[in-house]
Amino acid sequence: MSFYRKANIRIIAFCLLIACVSAPILPLTGSASADSVTAMFRIEQIFTKNSSVSDADGVFFYTLIALDDGNPMPEGSIRGRYAFTIEGTRIINADPITFTNTGIYRYELSTNPDFAPTGYICDDQIYTITVYVSRPVEDLKTEIIVQKSSGRKTGSISFENSYTPLASDRALMVDPPVKKTVSGNPSTPGTFVFALTAGNPSNPMPEGSINGVKTMVIVGTGEKDFGTWEYTREGTYYYTISEVNTGEARYTYDDTIYTITDVVRDVNGQLELSRTVTNDAVKQVRTCTYINKYDETLGERYGTGDTSGSTSGSTSGGTNGSTSGSTNGSTSGGVAARGPKTGDDTMSELYTFLLWAGIAVIVGCVVFLIIAGKRKREETEERAWQ
Repeated sequence: MSFYRKANIRIIAFCLLIACVSAPILPLTGSASADSVTAMFRIEQIFTKNSSVSDADGVFFYTLIALDDGNPMPEGSIRGRYAFTIEGTRIINADPITFTNTGIYRYELSTNPDFAPTGYICDDQIYTITVYVSRPVEDLKTEIIVQKSSGRKTGSISFENSYTPLASDRALMVDPPVKKTVSGNPSTPGTFVFALTAGNPSNPMPEGSINGVKTMVIVGTGEKDFGTWEYTREGTYYYTISEVNTGEARYTYDDTIYTITDVVRDVNGQLELSRTVTNDAVKQVRTCTYINKYDETLGERYGTGDTSGSTSGSTSGGTNGSTSGSTNGSTSGGVAARGPKTGDDTMSELYTFLLWAGIAVIVGCVVFLIIAGKRKREETEERAWQ
């Protein structure tokens, strides 16, 4: 085999290889004869489902529009418009278009959001397709130019569509109020702090929250709520409501913890919330009630403001154990266990002095009696000798 013949075979093989590799990425393919040329558009759809619902099939509608009157269209077109659908993630070839005359033919291809159900999000890309039909020799020939909405040319037609259910409606969220009751007769109303804490810091929270915690203040007896929020994902979310022990003087704190359980589901493209609020006994409630007890004698028994008792209570028990902690703190910081006050050192020295003085007197008396007894014996013996 001659050198030139081998070279021709290699060139032909290389051309066939290029044709096979480039075929999947070309937006249009076709076949030609002396009187007509047929072309098809290759379209890719990428579908992303952001939900656990099984019936989100990802069917999207597309429309091919002729930009010039009299443009050839695929079979089934009506008044220069051709509609079709693509399901899921896949690549399809649209119905072919047959050209019988030379010329320039322009089209637009885009998704049709008018037929998209709730939760379906369509790619807003609009492709402009220009088909140049010529007859260089005997057969008709096509050249295709595809441009994106930006005007940039591209070698493929691709749409990225998705399904994401609409966020829950915060107006429909049942927000349990915190109800504060004070027993006793304080001269001035106390200031009490409450905390809404997310089970996971990434959970949605009301405005004003920091790192998954929202606090609010109630002065004296009253009622208040934390606010509402919305969900953008399905799932089960947990929160707790508790009272913060701030060491308010002469008060004991309520250590009840309420748990909020939010179950969020996708219902026909809309996230819907089902909320349950329970107390420590896992009993469902509608309000989070807290009772603080005021006792004006606490300051008299344990010192002004019962500082030691409140500090010990909040350290050992935190918010949840404030009542027991305050009791334990008052016992350890009360009369039975507190240290000497100012002047106690002087009294201790006086007691020590009196103790040693008493001991000295007793010792002196004993010595005196011994000496006196000895002298008396000596006198008695001296008289006997006389």
